[in-house]
Amino acid sequence: MTLLEQIIAKHKEDREVIKALKKKHAEELRAIEEFQKRREDVLLERGDLSCFGYITDLFVNGREGKSELKKAEGNIALDQTKIENWLHKMLKGVANGINTEFGTVYMTRKESVTCGDFDMFVEKNMLEDAAKAVCKELLGADGRESETQVDIIVKTIKESMHLELINKSLNKEACLELMGEKQKDGSRPNVPPAGANYSAISCVGVRKAK
Repeated sequence: MTLLEQIIAKHKEDREVIKALKKKHAEELRAIEEFQKRREDVLLERGDLSCFGYITDLFVNGREGKSELKKAEGNIALDQTKIENWLHKMLKGVANGINTEFGTVYMTRKESVTCGDFDMFVEKNMLEDAAKAVCKELLGADGRESETQVDIIVKTIKESMHLELINKSLNKEACLELMGEKQKDGSRPNVPPAGANYSAISCVGVRKAK
C-alpha cells in the first residue's frame, strides 16, 4: 500500500470515528438541553422575585445565543418570549426598573407603525402639501388656492406617479417624530399620520451589565 493509499484509508477510518463522536455528543447535549428546558419551565411557572436576577441572566444569555444561531437550529425565540413575559409580569406594578448583577430590566413600550391605507397616506401626507405649494407658486403671494384646485392637482400628480414601483412601507422613526416626543406615560401627543396604523404595547427592556 502506497503512502497516499494509507492516508486515504486512515482518513476514511477517522471520518467514521468523527461522525460517531458527533452523534454521541449531539445525543448527550440534547438530553442535557431537555433537562434544562424542563427546569426553565419550572422556574417560569413557580418563580418569584427571588429568582429575578437569575431569570434576567437566562434572558441575556438566550439573547446572545439567538444572535449566534440560525432560527432553524433551535427554538430560542419562543423561550425568549416566555422569559420576557415572565420578567414583565414580575416587574409590572412593582417598579419601573430593577437592577441585577446580570443586567437592568426596565419597563418600556414597543411601538409599531405600519401602512394601513397607502393611497390615503400618500395623498394626505405628501400630495396635498405639494399641491398647495404648486398653487401658491402659480397664484402668487396674494392668491388663495381653492379646494377644487388642490384636488385637481393631487389627482393629476397621483395618476402620473408610478406608485407601484415603491414598497408600501413607512419610515417608522419619521412617523414617530411627527407624533411628538414620548410623554411620561410613554404615549405621544399627536395622532399618527393619516393612513398609518400605530400600536404600542407594554414590555420590558434588558440592558446587560457591563
